[in-house]
Amino acid sequence: MGNALTAFALAFLIGAIFYGILWWQGDGMGLRFAKWYFIILFVVSMIVGIVTLITGNSIFE
Repeated sequence: MGNALTAFALAFLIGAIFYGILWWQGDGMGLRFAKWYFIILFVVSMIVGIVTLITGNSIFE
């Protein structure tokens, strides 16, 4: 369970850092884009966490 939670958090953190880089460049990021970006990011992070939980693989191996 710990590996799945770590994988979820790491995937979400990488996506949030990528969003921060895009926001910093200032190409007119609107609330609509941010909403969809974080919805998709959350879904992808959940998939990563679930796959890690099912397969039992550690991200540190």
